Amino acid sequence: MSGVKVSNYELERETALRVERQRELQICQQQMGGLRTRLHEMLAATSAGLQRTFAAQVAESQNWLEQTNIPAGNIDAGSLSSLEAGIAQERANIARGEAIMHKLSDALNEQADAMGREFANRLATFESAWYARRELLQQWRKPEEVEQWTNAITNLKRLFGDQAYRDMEVVLSLAISNFASEVNEVEVLEAKHQKRLYLLDALQRVCRSMGFKEIQPPTSERPEQR
Repeated sequence: MSGVKVSNYELERETALRVERQRELQICQQQMGGLRTRLHEMLAATSAGLQRTFAAQVAESQNWLEQTNIPAGNIDAGSLSSLEAGIAQERANIARGEAIMHKLSDALNEQADAMGREFANRLATFESAWYARRELLQQWRKPEEVEQWTNAITNLKRLFGDQAYRDMEVVLSLAISNFASEVNEVEVLEAKHQKRLYLLDALQRVCRSMGFKEIQPPTSERPEQR
């Protein structure tokens, strides 16, 4: 009689091992299901602004969810090697998924909170600078040119409220730079104006000392000029 003889003991041992691997695979798949549900919930609860701010972490999470949409192993697989391969793959998926979830959680909590505090301070500083220079700007710029800074602050507050910190970084940095240039220009104009007033006052005093009388107060060449 030819062929390979397998003892009842070996058959029972292989059956028991297969049942054990099936249970392990089932546990892994349940753990994967919980992990996927948690990650879906985190993404769903994330504002559009934070999703843009942490686009890399969000994209990595979404890619992992797509790649693990189909279970790695089949519990009803006939061979022990198929079950073990499925377990190994699911465990690798779990490890990577947990790392991705922790990275996303850190971004949406610690990093987002830190960025929120930073931008709140920067926005407050910028708004304070605007109020400190508003009157000076109104003296040297057209109303619509002054109004653009009010609109800029309103837009920045909207971005802050939306937690769109990456967008806010670009807009705020540009606004601060442009505002500094604008203020520098009007301060130069104001300094020249104050120098002219000083010279005019000195000239008036000299004229009065020589007996001249002022017929009418000096005025600007054009009404809109200081």
